[in-house]
Amino acid sequence: MTARCRTTGSYRTKAAHSPSSGAMRRGTMSLLLHVEPRMRIVMSCVLTLGLVACTNPQSGQSRGEITEISNCQQREPAGLAPFLHECEGWPGIPVFTASSEHSSALAFGVLGLDRQFAERPPTGGLYSTIGPDIDWRFAEGATRPFAAIVRWRGVSPAYDEEAGDFTGETDINGNILVVAALRPDGPASACHVAYVDAAEVPYANSVARAVADQLAPGFRCGTDSVTHIDAVAANRMGFTG
Repeated sequence: MTARCRTTGSYRTKAAHSPSSGAMRRGTMSLLLHVEPRMRIVMSCVLTLGLVACTNPQSGQSRGEITEISNCQQREPAGLAPFLHECEGWPGIPVFTASSEHSSALAFGVLGLDRQFAERPPTGGLYSTIGPDIDWRFAEGATRPFAAIVRWRGVSPAYDEEAGDFTGETDINGNILVVAALRPDGPASACHVAYVDAAEVPYANSVARAVADQLAPGFRCGTDSVTHIDAVAANRMGFTG
């Protein structure tokens, strides 16, 4: 499939909020508890700038493009999932969605689909939804992204306890921004880098972009652990809403 990606917006990272200097110092220490030792210098850079996307030594100033997951075509699932679709992503990077009755998964590119589909954030809920937007991260002047950010939601049927029946609506149980590193030459063409709890973390989009810019370029898929950024870490960093 030839991708004719539908671009819905572009931007360059700006500071949405800056905690006080004391909060930033406390935040640096708090989030380091969630990060592997080899990543501590990188994450310190993110936090001491108030989670603004600072210059990355591999990518320079970063920029973003936002597209929609669209024009999906059903594909032979080949044992990967009951239903498999190939959708437009970015030129040269198709997006694959795998779904069943109660779960969904997402993959970037064509390599290691089984490994990518096995990575899922802790969204909660009876089933999950993904997208519809993809936030692609680029080094300044580059045409191929090095990372992508996608929203996952955990949802469940809404139940009215007084009526003793389902309402036909849905409840959102989880809202996670998944930061993925793109690896076109790796065993899998993407892997999860970080999970930002967007239901609790203020300015979650800015946090996810900063983390993508700092961690994704040097992230070792299959070796490094996913970083979880929750409300406790965000509060200690000074992001209190």
